[in-house]
Amino acid sequence: MADSGDRVARIADLQGLGQALIDLRTEAELSIRMLAAEACKMNNRPCDLSKNLIEDMSKGRRITEDNLRLYLRVCDVPRDEWWSWIETLHRANGKSAARPEGAHRVRDWDPVYLGVHRAIEMPGFADGLPSYVGRDLDDELRSDLRTMAGTGGFVVLVGWSSAGKSRSAYEAVTAELPNWWLVSSAPGAVPTKLPARTVLWLDELGEHFEPSQRLRADAVRRLLSAPEPVIIVGTLWPNRYAALASLESPGPAVEVLKMAKIVEVDDHLTEREQNNAKTVALTDIRIATALRVTDYSLTQTLTAAPALLRRWRLAPPVARAVISAAIDARDLGVNSPVSRDFLTDAAPGYLTQRERRSLTATQFNDAFTYATTLLHGVTATLWPESETATATHFSVAEYLTQQVPLRLIPETTWLAIIEHVLDKDDLERVADSAQGRLLYRIAEKVYRHSNTVSARLKAADLLVQRGQAERAVESLADLAKQGNVPTLRWISDFYQLRKAGSSHEAHGILSRLAETTNDDSDRIQLARFLDRLEHPDTLEEWKKIAERNVAAARRAASLLVARKLEDEAIELLLPWAAKGDRRTRDQVREFYTNAGRLAEIDALSKSWGDAEYAETLAWRSEQKMLLKLAEEGNSRARVLMAGILEEEGKLTEALCMSQQWIEDGGKSELLIYIRLCTNTNKLTQAIEALTRLADDSQASSDQARFGEHADEDHEVDLETVLVDLLYTANRIDDLRACADTGSVLASIATARWLRENEEIATLTARAQGGDFDSLQSLTEYFREKDRLAEAVHFWEAAVLRDPGRSREQLGDVLDELGRTHEALEIAEDMGKNGDRSARSRVARRMAKLAMWDKLRNLADASDRYADIEHIRHLSELRKYTEIQQRAAAGSVAAVRELLAAAHNGIAAAAGIDDFGLEPSGIRAAPASDDVQAQ
Repeated sequence: MADSGDRVARIADLQGLGQALIDLRTEAELSIRMLAAEACKMNNRPCDLSKNLIEDMSKGRRITEDNLRLYLRVCDVPRDEWWSWIETLHRANGKSAARPEGAHRVRDWDPVYLGVHRAIEMPGFADGLPSYVGRDLDDELRSDLRTMAGTGGFVVLVGWSSAGKSRSAYEAVTAELPNWWLVSSAPGAVPTKLPARTVLWLDELGEHFEPSQRLRADAVRRLLSAPEPVIIVGTLWPNRYAALASLESPGPAVEVLKMAKIVEVDDHLTEREQNNAKTVALTDIRIATALRVTDYSLTQTLTAAPALLRRWRLAPPVARAVISAAIDARDLGVNSPVSRDFLTDAAPGYLTQRERRSLTATQFNDAFTYATTLLHGVTATLWPESETATATHFSVAEYLTQQVPLRLIPETTWLAIIEHVLDKDDLERVADSAQGRLLYRIAEKVYRHSNTVSARLKAADLLVQRGQAERAVESLADLAKQGNVPTLRWISDFYQLRKAGSSHEAHGILSRLAETTNDDSDRIQLARFLDRLEHPDTLEEWKKIAERNVAAARRAASLLVARKLEDEAIELLLPWAAKGDRRTRDQVREFYTNAGRLAEIDALSKSWGDAEYAETLAWRSEQKMLLKLAEEGNSRARVLMAGILEEEGKLTEALCMSQQWIEDGGKSELLIYIRLCTNTNKLTQAIEALTRLADDSQASSDQARFGEHADEDHEVDLETVLVDLLYTANRIDDLRACADTGSVLASIATARWLRENEEIATLTARAQGGDFDSLQSLTEYFREKDRLAEAVHFWEAAVLRDPGRSREQLGDVLDELGRTHEALEIAEDMGKNGDRSARSRVARRMAKLAMWDKLRNLADASDRYADIEHIRHLSELRKYTEIQQRAAAGSVAAVRELLAAAHNGIAAAAGIDDFGLEPSGIRAAPASDDVQAQ
C-alpha cells in the first residue's frame, strides 16, 4: 500500500477525509461489515467501530481521534503514517469551526440584536433584560436542541409580538449551545452553506418568504443535510404561519415549514409559569411590577405594550391620524419603513372635515414629535429610521399592529401607498389585501404599480374575473414574448381551462414551455394535454420523460401495448420495476401474462424476490403452485393463499391451513390466523394469538394487517384490533385491565361497554374515581335517559380534580341544559388563557343569548369566531350594506357571505363578485371598459 499520509496532506475538510477513509477501506479489501468485525476482535469488545459509525465516518461525520486510530489500525496503516491522518482531522475540524461572516459565539450575542424586546425602565434597572421567567415549553425546546446538536435541525417558535418567543429561543440556545457560532440573517441574505456547529437565526421568518427574497426549500434542505450539524431557529407570528402553512398548492413556504419543529408560544402565562414569575419577582422589580398589571400579559407589560396602546388612543387628532396611517400600512402589507410624505398624505383621511380644514405644517411636526417620543425608555409608537431631527422614514411598533380594530381604511391611505411606497413586494402584499377585501379597482391599480411578474399575473386574473379575458392576455404579451415561464404557464392554463376552442394556442404555449424549461412538470402537462386530445404526438411526449418519471413510463407503456409494441413497453417499465415500484411490476405482469410469456415473467419475478414470485402466481390464479410455495414457508404466498380461499368462501379450510403455518411462521402467519379467527367468530383464539403477538418485543411499532388480502392498504394498529376483539367478546375484565394500564382505546371501549350493558354503578364508580372516558359515557347515558341535569355535579367534581378538559365539558352540559349564561362565563374564563376552542364557544353562546353588541365588539377586535357569528346575524337581517362595509374593512366572514350571496342570486349582492367594492364599502360601479367587455 502506498504511503497513505501523502494522500491526505491536501485534504481540507471532513467530507474529503471521509472519502479518503472509503478509499483506504477499499484498498484494504474490507467491507463495512468486515471492518466492524475486525475492530471488535482487536479490542475484544463490541461497538468500537459499528457499521453505523463507519458509514458516518465515510460521510465525514463522528470522526474522533480515537475511532480514527482504530480505523487506521484495522486497515493496517503503518503507525508512522497515523500522524498525517490525525493532523488532517485536526485541520479539517479547524476549518469546520472557522468563524462564518457576521457570526459571534451564541454566548456573546446581545439578545436585543436578535429581536428580543427591551424591557421597561425602572429605578436601578436602566439597561439589560429582566430575569428570565421559565416557560412550559423550555424543557422540550432545549431537549430538541440537544438532539439537533448531533444531527442538525430546524425549529420555529410561533407567537404574537411580545409573547416571548425570541427570548425563549435565545435562552434555549444560550443554555444548550453557548459555544456555537450564531449568524443572524436578514431576508434575502440567508447563506447557502455554513460551517459545523452554527446556529442560523431567522427572526420574523415570514419576511424571508417575500417574493423577491424568498427562502427556498432546497437551500434549507442543503443546510440541514450538511455532514456536520447546523441548527436553524426562526420566529413567526401566528397569522403569518397560518397563511404560509395552509396554502392549497405546495409552495416554498409550505415546504420549508414542513422541515421545522413548530413550537407555539402563548402570550399568556399558564398557572405554572405564573408561579415561576412570582418566584423571579422576589429579586426583580420589573417582573414584580408587570405581575401587578391584569389587563395585559406579563411579556406585553415588560415591553411597555400598555403604554404604547394608551399613547396611540389618547393622542391628539393629527398624531393619532399619523400613527393610524402607519399601523394600517403595516396591516395591509407594507413591511418597509413608511415615509414622512406617505404619512402626511394619508393622515387627512383619519380626520374630521373640520380638523382637515385647519391642518398646518406645525401640527404635523408636533405629531411626529409626539409619535416618536420614547416610552419608559424602550419603545415608541413610531421609530425613526435615523436619529436626526429630520428623519424621513418610520417603522410602527409591532404591538400596535396587533391591536388595530376592524375598520374601513380611508382612500387617502390606499392612494398614498400607490404614490409613495416603492418596494414591489410591499405593493404586491397591499394589492393582495385589497383583493381580499373585494376592493378590485384598488387591487388592480396596486398590482400594476408593483409590476412584479406575480403581481401582473394576479392583475390578469382580476381582468378575467371581470369578463375582460382578451385584455388580460394582452396585458401579459411582453412577458410572454420574453419567454417568462410563469407567464407562459398562466396563458397555457387560460387557453386550456378558461377558453373553449383554444387547443391550438395551448399546444403552442405548452410545447414552448417543454422545450425551454428543465422542469419535467411542463412536459408532463404537455403530454397530458395531448393525451386528452388523442393527439398523434402523445406517445413521443410521454416517452421523453419515461426514464425520469414512473407515471410517464406507465402511461407510455400502455400506449405502446395498445399499438401491439409489448417489447418496447416492457423495456420502458423494467428499470422502474427493478427499483421496486409495485404498480409497474403489476403492469409488467399483466403485459407478460396477456402475451402468454409465462416463463419470462416467472424468471423475472423470481429475480425480484420470493414474495414477488408469489404475487405473480396469485396474479395468474395458479393456486397449486402458490400452495406449494406456502407449504415451503413463503410468507407472502401464505398471505395470498389465505386471501384467495377467503374470497372463495373456504374459511374453514383457510383457518386450518393458517393454524398449521403459525407453528413454523412469523408475524405474517400469526396475523393471517388472527384475521381468520376473527372472520369465523373464534374470538377467544383470535385474542390469544393477538396477545401473543402484542407481547413481542417489537409490538409497540408493529402494524397488523387485517384487510381482505392483508396488504399494506389495510393496516390497523394492534392495540385497536385487540380492544375491538375484547369488546366484541364481552371480555370486560380484560378490557378494564388494559384500560387501567394506560390504554386510551381500552378506556373508551370499557366506558362504552359499561353504558351499553347498563352497568351504571360500575360506570359511576369509575367516573367518580377520575376516569374521564367513563364520565363522558355516563353523561351520554344521562342524556339518553333525559336525565342530563344529573351529570352537572359529576362534572363540577371533575373540575376540582382536572380543570382543563373538565371545565369545557361542564360548560357544554350547562349550555345544553339552557344554562347558557353560566356556560358563557366558563368559556370566557378559559378564553383568557388563549384557548381557541373556548373563544369559539364564547362567540356561539353570545349569539345564542342575542348579545349582539358584545359580539360586534369582539368581532371588531379581530376575533374571527365572533366575526362569523356577527356576519351570520347580519345576513339573517339582510343588512348587506353593513356586511359590505365590514368586508371592505377586512372581515373574512363578510367577504365569504357577500360572494355566496352574489353566487346565489341575492339582489342586494348583485355584481359584487364581478366588480367588488369601493374603499367606503359601497358597491363598485362597472367601469367603462367593464361595460364594453360585457
